[in-house]
Amino acid sequence: MTRAVCSLGDIEAAPLPLPSSLRVDTMKFINMYLVGYVVLIIGVVLALWKMNVLQHISGVWIAIGVVLAIGLGVMMSVAAGKPAVTRE
Repeated sequence: MTRAVCSLGDIEAAPLPLPSSLRVDTMKFINMYLVGYVVLIIGVVLALWKMNVLQHISGVWIAIGVVLAIGLGVMMSVAAGKPAVTRE
């Protein structure tokens, strides 16, 4: 594994890697969060379709809404899955 090193004159600072067990647990949490969010979005779209609400809305606006919902889900999952790094 290569690490990026930032040097400022004669001072070098490298980011501390997270323990592998913490990274794996965080990734599982983010993946489960995203899966749950996608299932929620699919459920909302199906409910709107069943109530015939989507027939009155242009396809472009539906696509824009889906893209915004997916982007919001990714942002929320990354924010919620951010591990707390403590200095020892």
